[in-house]
Amino acid sequence: MLIAELGTDLDDAFEEVERTRGAHVRFDFLQQRYDVELLAAEEAVGNEEEADIQRERTIRCYFLYLIGTQLFVDTSSSYTDIVYLTYLSDTTHIHEYNWGGGCIGVQLYRLGEGCLWKVWILQHFPNITGWGEVPTYTELMPRASAFSPRRGNQVPASYRCGLDRMAYEDVHYDCYAEHRETIFFDEITLYSGWLAARSTIIVRYLLERIMRQFGYA
Repeated sequence: MLIAELGTDLDDAFEEVERTRGAHVRFDFLQQRYDVELLAAEEAVGNEEEADIQRERTIRCYFLYLIGTQLFVDTSSSYTDIVYLTYLSDTTHIHEYNWGGGCIGVQLYRLGEGCLWKVWILQHFPNITGWGEVPTYTELMPRASAFSPRRGNQVPASYRCGLDRMAYEDVHYDCYAEHRETIFFDEITLYSGWLAARSTIIVRYLLERIMRQFGYA
């Protein structure tokens, strides 16, 4: 796919896949290909067919870079998936894609993987986790970057033991106090009641239920 869509040499394509250990492409590699194809398009004077091919490859490099760094971002910081080139083969239809819906779908998928809940659990239940704190973390950084996994953190037995022994003082309720200078506290977070979405979804949001379970309400 790198060869057909980006004009990459066979050896360079194999090297890129080996360096990323899978069907991925580095952002540095995309920048290099972008420069090469853009220069080739400018030099293809008088040969419009060849120039159009180079321009399409340039557009694919640009959009693949944009997808990996802005639209469909994941935990990878230096590369993106090659599979996205499948949707960039015909550059004349790129503007017809539902990019907004795609972005929402990817974000929901990432949240479904547990990223949001992991951070919430690590913040509120520090004694039952197999994660360590990153000493270089500052309050200006995303909260998820404050933790690093330890070995054996996927063993469920330790979590079950910690949950069984949990007491009120083991829960960190005020874990955002140090963050209020960066993002001010909003009193709406103290809301207790019912939440409605459309006319068919109604859920309870009762914070006092947690306190009542520990006998403090």
